[in-house]
Amino acid sequence: MAIKTKKMSEWLASNGQAITNASSASMKTYMEQNLRSLQDGVYIGKKQWESWGTYMRIDPWQTTNIGITAADADAIVVQMGGYRLGISLDEPAAMAWGSSDKVQVNQSSDLNSFDGKTLTANIMANAAYKSDDPKTYAVAYAYNYSKGHTGDPGGDPTIAAKSWWLPSMGDLALIHRYFETINLALARLQKAGKQTVTLLQRTGYWSSCELSETRAWRLNFDNGYRGDNDKVTNKAHVRPVTAF
Repeated sequence: MAIKTKKMSEWLASNGQAITNASSASMKTYMEQNLRSLQDGVYIGKKQWESWGTYMRIDPWQTTNIGITAADADAIVVQMGGYRLGISLDEPAAMAWGSSDKVQVNQSSDLNSFDGKTLTANIMANAAYKSDDPKTYAVAYAYNYSKGHTGDPGGDPTIAAKSWWLPSMGDLALIHRYFETINLALARLQKAGKQTVTLLQRTGYWSSCELSETRAWRLNFDNGYRGDNDKVTNKAHVRPVTAF
């Protein structure tokens, strides 16, 4: 049986435009840019506005061109499955957790959860803590953190206060898992010299999880062990995080 042939022009007339090598290459680039964020790992993150809506694009720090041509990094982003956590680029000196050792706001026993935003908001809504000074207390610092008031010339200030929180123990465990890679990404931004950047330290970091009226949980980044400290008298490091 003879094979029937058809001119390309005739096929296009009835079937639409063919994918040329040029359009194939452009589609490949576009797809890689937008699908690579689905891979687990650590990225330098910035907010990107697209005509089809708000999209948080995260660029692998390992690549030569990370897309940051100005002081506009917003966070170091950890992607794990469907969870994407933005970690602030800097942190203050160690501080107390809160001003009161008389109230336990959250009665959560699940130290593996990722509910830090809710826990932090609950604490700051409580009369015992709502007037805490962000310059003095960890929960208040994380809750009020924003790129707009830190004096940092870079980043998107529309990621406002109250959209950041003190990490849950689950958040801190995720940060600990990628500790060295996060610091490599932070070091790259630090070397660029355009923004205020502080590397993570091998020490204890406060969580938003409470053990009792007097004590709150922390995670030690030197050994990965959980511990607890007095909310008022003890100090630990603070690293605000946000959804990204």
